[in-house]
Amino acid sequence: MYRSLPSTTTEVCNRSKKRKHSTNAAIHLGRQMASANAATPGFPVLVAIMLACLSCFLSVASSSAPTAPLRNTSDTDLQALLCLKLHLSGTTGAMASWRNDSAQYCSWPGVTCSRRHTSRVVSLALDSASLHGQIPPCIGNLTFLRSIHLSNNTLNGQIPPELGDLNHLTHLNLSHNSLTGMIPNTLSSCSRLQIIDLGNNFLDGEIPSSLSECSELQEIYLFNNKLHGIIPVGLGTLSKLSVLFLASNNLTGGIPFSLGSNSVLSTVVLTNNTLTGGIPPLLVNSSSLQLLDLTNNHLSGEIPSALF
Repeated sequence: MYRSLPSTTTEVCNRSKKRKHSTNAAIHLGRQMASANAATPGFPVLVAIMLACLSCFLSVASSSAPTAPLRNTSDTDLQALLCLKLHLSGTTGAMASWRNDSAQYCSWPGVTCSRRHTSRVVSLALDSASLHGQIPPCIGNLTFLRSIHLSNNTLNGQIPPELGDLNHLTHLNLSHNSLTGMIPNTLSSCSRLQIIDLGNNFLDGEIPSSLSECSELQEIYLFNNKLHGIIPVGLGTLSKLSVLFLASNNLTGGIPFSLGSNSVLSTVVLTNNTLTGGIPPLLVNSSSLQLLDLTNNHLSGEIPSALF
Protein backbone atom coordinates (compact mmCIF):
# COMPACT_ATOMS: atom_id res chain seq x y z
CA MET A 1 0.00 0.00 0.00
CA TYR A 2 1.23 3.45 -0.90
CA ARG A 3 1.82 5.94 1.91
CA SER A 4 -0.32 9.05 2.05
CA LEU A 5 1.70 11.98 0.65
CA PRO A 6 1.28 15.70 1.45
CA SER A 7 -0.84 17.50 -1.11
CA THR A 8 1.81 20.02 -2.17
CA THR A 9 5.53 20.65 -1.79
CA THR A 10 4.72 23.97 -0.09
CA GLU A 11 2.90 22.17 2.70
CA VAL A 12 5.94 20.00 3.32
CA CYS A 13 8.19 23.09 3.34
CA ASN A 14 5.99 24.82 5.89
CA ARG A 15 6.05 21.80 8.16
CA SER A 16 9.84 21.63 7.91
CA LYS A 17 10.14 25.33 8.81
CA LYS A 18 8.06 24.82 11.95
CA ARG A 19 10.33 22.02 13.09
CA LYS A 20 13.44 24.22 12.48
CA HIS A 21 15.73 21.25 11.78
CA SER A 22 19.36 22.04 11.01
CA THR A 23 20.79 21.08 7.64
CA ASN A 24 22.83 18.21 9.06
CA ALA A 25 19.87 16.83 11.03
CA ALA A 26 17.66 16.86 7.93
CA ILE A 27 20.26 15.02 5.87
CA HIS A 28 20.79 12.46 8.65
CA LEU A 29 17.04 11.87 8.90
CA GLY A 30 16.82 11.39 5.14
CA ARG A 31 19.56 8.78 5.22
CA GLN A 32 17.82 6.86 8.04
CA MET A 33 14.50 6.85 6.20
CA ALA A 34 16.16 5.77 2.98
CA SER A 35 17.75 2.80 4.76
CA ALA A 36 14.51 1.75 6.48
CA ASN A 37 12.19 2.29 3.53
CA ALA A 38 14.31 1.53 0.51
CA ALA A 39 11.78 -1.07 -0.62
CA THR A 40 8.72 1.03 0.10
CA PRO A 41 6.82 2.00 -3.10
CA GLY A 42 6.67 5.72 -3.65
CA PHE A 43 9.54 6.44 -1.29
CA PRO A 44 11.72 8.13 -3.97
CA VAL A 45 8.94 10.66 -4.46
CA LEU A 46 8.86 11.40 -0.73
CA VAL A 47 12.64 11.89 -0.65
CA ALA A 48 12.44 14.29 -3.59
CA ILE A 49 9.78 16.33 -1.81
CA MET A 50 11.86 16.39 1.39
CA LEU A 51 14.90 17.62 -0.52
CA ALA A 52 12.80 20.35 -2.13
CA CYS A 53 11.61 21.35 1.32
CA LEU A 54 15.19 21.41 2.64
CA SER A 55 16.21 23.64 -0.24
CA CYS A 56 13.28 25.96 0.56
CA PHE A 57 14.31 26.11 4.23
CA LEU A 58 17.95 26.90 3.43
CA SER A 59 16.90 29.61 1.02
CA VAL A 60 14.72 31.29 3.65
CA ALA A 61 17.39 30.95 6.34
CA SER A 62 20.04 32.43 4.08
CA SER A 63 17.90 35.39 3.10
CA SER A 64 16.99 36.16 6.72
CA ALA A 65 20.56 35.91 8.10
CA PRO A 66 21.81 39.27 9.43
CA THR A 67 24.56 41.00 7.45
CA ALA A 68 26.97 43.68 8.57
CA PRO A 69 25.88 47.10 7.29
CA LEU A 70 28.18 48.74 4.79
CA ARG A 71 29.64 52.00 6.00
CA ASN A 72 28.91 54.89 3.68
CA THR A 73 32.36 56.47 3.77
CA SER A 74 31.35 59.04 1.18
CA ASP A 75 28.62 60.35 3.47
CA THR A 76 31.02 60.26 6.43
CA ASP A 77 33.50 62.57 4.71
CA LEU A 78 30.74 64.87 3.48
CA GLN A 79 29.24 65.21 6.94
CA ALA A 80 32.69 65.84 8.44
CA LEU A 81 33.31 68.66 5.95
CA LEU A 82 29.93 70.22 6.70
CA CYS A 83 30.75 69.97 10.41
CA LEU A 84 34.00 71.85 9.79
CA LYS A 85 32.14 74.55 7.92
CA LEU A 86 29.62 74.89 10.74
CA HIS A 87 32.38 75.49 13.28
CA LEU A 88 35.00 77.40 11.30
CA SER A 89 33.54 79.57 8.59
CA GLY A 90 31.64 82.78 8.25
CA THR A 91 29.83 84.24 5.27
CA THR A 92 33.05 84.83 3.36
CA GLY A 93 36.17 82.84 2.60
CA ALA A 94 36.89 79.51 0.96
CA MET A 95 34.18 77.63 2.83
CA ALA A 96 31.42 79.96 1.67
CA SER A 97 30.86 77.76 -1.40
CA TRP A 98 30.64 74.55 0.63
CA ARG A 99 26.94 73.70 0.42
CA ASN A 100 25.12 70.80 2.00
CA ASP A 101 23.14 70.25 -1.19
CA SER A 102 26.26 69.46 -3.17
CA ALA A 103 27.55 65.92 -3.60
CA GLN A 104 30.63 67.20 -5.43
CA TYR A 105 32.57 67.99 -2.28
CA CYS A 106 35.82 66.80 -3.85
CA SER A 107 35.73 69.92 -6.01
CA TRP A 108 35.15 72.31 -3.10
CA PRO A 109 37.87 74.93 -2.57
CA GLY A 110 40.62 73.58 -0.34
CA VAL A 111 39.48 69.96 -0.60
CA THR A 112 41.38 67.23 -2.43
CA CYS A 113 40.20 63.65 -2.73
CA SER A 114 42.16 60.49 -3.39
CA ARG A 115 42.62 59.34 -6.97
CA ARG A 116 42.23 55.72 -5.94
CA HIS A 117 39.48 56.12 -3.32
CA THR A 118 37.67 58.89 -5.12
CA SER A 119 35.20 59.71 -2.34
CA ARG A 120 37.81 60.02 0.41
CA VAL A 121 39.30 63.40 1.37
CA VAL A 122 43.10 63.32 1.59
CA SER A 123 43.96 67.01 1.92
CA LEU A 124 42.60 70.19 3.48
CA ALA A 125 44.43 73.29 2.19
CA LEU A 126 42.74 76.29 3.78
CA ASP A 127 45.62 78.62 4.59
CA SER A 128 44.60 82.29 4.83
CA ALA A 129 40.99 81.32 4.25
CA SER A 130 39.30 83.68 6.75
CA LEU A 131 38.56 80.81 9.10
CA HIS A 132 37.65 81.46 12.72
CA GLY A 133 36.34 79.47 15.64
CA GLN A 134 37.56 76.21 17.16
CA ILE A 135 38.69 73.15 15.25
CA PRO A 136 35.93 70.58 15.99
CA PRO A 137 36.53 66.93 16.93
CA CYS A 138 34.75 65.84 13.74
CA ILE A 139 37.96 66.54 11.80
CA GLY A 140 39.05 63.14 13.12
CA ASN A 141 36.35 61.51 10.94
CA LEU A 142 38.31 62.38 7.79
CA THR A 143 40.36 59.26 8.33
CA PHE A 144 42.10 59.36 4.93
CA LEU A 145 43.60 62.82 5.49
CA ARG A 146 47.29 63.06 4.63
CA SER A 147 47.73 66.80 5.03
CA ILE A 148 46.07 69.60 6.99
CA HIS A 149 47.01 73.20 6.21
CA LEU A 150 45.01 75.72 8.25
CA SER A 151 47.70 78.34 8.85
CA ASN A 152 47.22 82.12 8.82
CA ASN A 153 43.66 82.13 10.08
CA THR A 154 42.10 83.22 13.37
CA LEU A 155 41.44 79.81 14.87
CA ASN A 156 41.24 79.62 18.66
CA GLY A 157 40.62 77.04 21.33
CA GLN A 158 42.49 73.80 21.74
CA ILE A 159 43.92 71.38 19.21
CA PRO A 160 41.44 68.46 19.20
CA PRO A 161 42.95 65.16 20.41
CA GLU A 162 40.94 63.45 17.66
CA LEU A 163 43.74 64.40 15.26
CA GLY A 164 45.41 61.31 16.66
CA ASP A 165 42.83 59.22 14.76
CA LEU A 166 44.35 60.29 11.43
CA ASN A 167 46.70 57.41 10.79
CA HIS A 168 47.55 58.59 7.26
CA LEU A 169 48.50 62.13 8.29
CA THR A 170 51.95 63.27 7.10
CA HIS A 171 51.68 67.09 7.24
CA LEU A 172 50.04 69.16 9.99
CA ASN A 173 50.24 72.95 9.73
CA LEU A 174 48.19 74.99 12.21
CA SER A 175 50.69 77.84 12.49
CA HIS A 176 49.88 81.54 12.81
CA ASN A 177 46.58 81.21 14.62
CA SER A 178 45.45 81.83 18.21
CA LEU A 179 45.33 78.25 19.43
CA THR A 180 45.63 77.63 23.16
CA GLY A 181 46.03 74.69 25.50
CA MET A 182 48.48 71.84 25.28
CA ILE A 183 49.84 69.89 22.35
CA PRO A 184 47.78 66.66 22.49
CA ASN A 185 49.68 63.49 23.31
CA THR A 186 47.49 61.67 20.82
CA LEU A 187 49.58 63.06 17.95
CA SER A 188 52.02 60.27 18.72
CA SER A 189 49.48 57.93 17.10
CA CYS A 190 50.09 59.66 13.76
CA SER A 191 52.85 57.24 12.90
CA ARG A 192 53.35 58.67 9.39
CA LEU A 193 53.66 62.29 10.48
CA GLN A 194 56.58 63.99 8.73
CA ILE A 195 56.08 67.73 9.33
CA ILE A 196 54.37 69.39 12.29
CA ASP A 197 54.07 73.18 12.36
CA LEU A 198 52.26 74.70 15.33
CA GLY A 199 54.32 77.87 15.43
CA ASN A 200 53.06 81.33 16.37
CA ASN A 201 50.15 80.37 18.59
CA PHE A 202 49.50 80.54 22.34
CA LEU A 203 50.13 76.91 23.16
CA ASP A 204 51.35 76.09 26.66
CA GLY A 205 52.36 73.04 28.62
CA GLU A 206 55.32 70.85 27.77
CA ILE A 207 56.48 69.45 24.47
CA PRO A 208 55.06 65.89 24.51
CA SER A 209 57.85 63.37 24.86
CA SER A 210 55.61 60.98 22.93
CA LEU A 211 56.45 62.88 19.73
CA SER A 212 59.60 60.79 19.66
CA GLU A 213 57.34 57.85 18.75
CA CYS A 214 56.63 59.49 15.38
CA SER A 215 59.62 57.90 13.71
CA GLU A 216 58.95 59.56 10.34
CA LEU A 217 59.18 63.12 11.69
CA GLN A 218 61.44 65.33 9.59
CA GLU A 219 60.58 68.88 10.64
CA ILE A 220 59.25 70.27 13.94
CA TYR A 221 58.16 73.92 14.23
CA LEU A 222 56.87 75.00 17.65
CA PHE A 223 58.24 78.57 17.76
CA ASN A 224 56.51 81.59 19.31
CA ASN A 225 54.35 79.81 21.86
CA LYS A 226 54.28 79.57 25.65
CA LEU A 227 55.74 76.10 25.96
CA HIS A 228 57.74 75.30 29.06
CA GLY A 229 59.70 72.42 30.48
CA ILE A 230 62.63 70.63 28.89
CA ILE A 231 63.35 69.66 25.32
CA PRO A 232 62.51 65.95 25.22
CA VAL A 233 65.65 63.84 24.90
CA GLY A 234 63.78 61.47 22.60
CA LEU A 235 63.65 64.09 19.84
CA GLY A 236 67.33 63.40 19.28
CA THR A 237 66.54 59.78 18.47
CA LEU A 238 64.39 60.72 15.47
CA SER A 239 66.68 59.50 12.72
CA LYS A 240 64.96 61.50 9.96
CA LEU A 241 64.67 64.82 11.83
CA SER A 242 66.33 67.63 9.86
CA VAL A 243 64.70 70.78 11.35
CA LEU A 244 64.05 71.59 15.02
CA PHE A 245 62.64 75.12 15.46
CA LEU A 246 61.67 75.85 19.09
CA ALA A 247 62.50 79.56 19.36
CA SER A 248 60.66 82.02 21.62
CA ASN A 249 59.17 79.78 24.28
CA ASN A 250 59.86 79.30 27.99
CA LEU A 251 61.93 76.15 27.66
CA THR A 252 64.37 75.28 30.45
CA GLY A 253 67.00 72.67 31.10
CA GLY A 254 69.88 71.73 28.86
CA ILE A 255 70.27 71.10 25.16
CA PRO A 256 69.86 67.33 24.72
CA PHE A 257 73.17 65.68 23.87
CA SER A 258 71.16 63.19 21.80
CA LEU A 259 70.70 65.86 19.13
CA GLY A 260 74.36 65.43 18.28
CA SER A 261 73.83 61.80 17.31
CA ASN A 262 71.43 62.70 14.52
CA SER A 263 73.16 62.37 11.14
CA VAL A 264 70.64 64.42 9.11
CA LEU A 265 69.87 67.31 11.49
CA SER A 266 70.62 70.51 9.56
CA THR A 267 68.73 73.28 11.41
CA VAL A 268 68.44 73.86 15.18
CA VAL A 269 66.91 77.15 16.34
CA LEU A 270 66.45 77.46 20.12
CA THR A 271 66.64 81.24 20.56
CA ASN A 272 64.76 83.20 23.21
CA ASN A 273 64.31 80.49 25.83
CA THR A 274 65.81 79.90 29.27
CA LEU A 275 68.09 77.00 28.42
CA THR A 276 71.05 76.32 30.70
CA GLY A 277 74.20 74.25 30.63
CA GLY A 278 76.73 73.87 27.88
CA ILE A 279 76.63 73.43 24.12
CA PRO A 280 76.97 69.74 23.19
CA PRO A 281 80.24 69.35 21.27
CA LEU A 282 78.84 66.46 19.27
CA LEU A 283 76.07 68.72 17.99
CA VAL A 284 78.34 71.49 16.75
CA ASN A 285 80.67 68.95 15.16
CA SER A 286 77.86 67.35 13.18
CA SER A 287 78.63 67.28 9.46
CA SER A 288 74.97 67.76 8.57
CA LEU A 289 74.44 70.88 10.72
CA GLN A 290 74.01 74.07 8.68
CA LEU A 291 72.24 76.44 11.09
CA LEU A 292 72.55 76.58 14.88
CA ASP A 293 70.99 79.54 16.72
CA LEU A 294 71.15 79.53 20.52
CA THR A 295 71.00 83.26 21.25
CA ASN A 296 69.18 84.72 24.28
CA ASN A 297 69.47 81.77 26.63
CA HIS A 298 71.33 81.16 29.92
CA LEU A 299 73.99 78.86 28.54
CA SER A 300 77.33 78.45 30.28
CA GLY A 301 80.69 76.81 29.74
CA GLU A 302 83.09 77.10 26.85
CA ILE A 303 82.13 77.78 23.28
CA PRO A 304 83.11 74.74 21.24
CA SER A 305 86.02 75.45 18.92
CA ALA A 306 84.03 74.01 16.00
CA LEU A 307 81.94 77.19 16.03
CA PHE A 308 84.96 79.39 15.23
